[in-house]
Formats: sequence, structure tokens, C-alpha cells
Amino acid sequence: MDVTRMSADYLVKVHHATGLSAVTLAFVLGGTGGCDPHWGGESGVGDPKVLTPIKEFQKIGGKVILATGGAMGPYLEASCSSPAALAAAYKKALNTVGTHHLDIDIGT
Repeated sequence: MDVTRMSADYLVKVHHATGLSAVTLAFVLGGTGGCDPHWGGESGVGDPKVLTPIKEFQKIGGKVILATGGAMGPYLEASCSSPAALAAAYKKALNTVGTHHLDIDIGT
């Protein structure tokens, strides 16, 4: 699910309508500054426009998986200069969102 394209109440509405309890959110990419996680390569992972709906979904028991990669934008994995920098970027994204689940899509 592309979080940069969803409305503020989308996740909660879908949960109430369908019982959906887990989502994979796409895509955490490198930002214009390189090895800094951004939604869609545009919005920082802490952007309230994106983060607030995620937190509301989590408050009602929703589980979140972060997905890296994607068709557009700089892959986070290619934007970081070392394994330690990449690990720090993953940690920042996971801690900001409040999850331990990561789906890593590696580009070729």
C-alpha cells in the first residue's frame, strides 16, 4: 500500500470495514539527502501526514510491515555507503513507525 497516496483515515476505515489487521506499507526509499529513509523518496518517515494514520491504525491493533524498494526513487539500500549506515536507516524507519517488521525489496 503506497502510504503517500492514502487518505488520513484510510487504514482505520479499511480495518473497520473488513477486519484487516496487518498491512505492508510502501515504500521506504532514500531521500534527496541519500541514506535517510523517506516515504516514496519524498516525505521523511516522521512526516505527520503519513505517520499519524499509521499510528491510528496501530492504536486499534493494526500491525505494520515496512517495505523498502519500489519502482520509483532511490533505493535506500543503494543510497547508504556502508552496511552500518543502512542498518541505522532501517532502525530509524522501524523505530519511527513503531514496528519490527521489514520487507526488503532489492533492485537489480
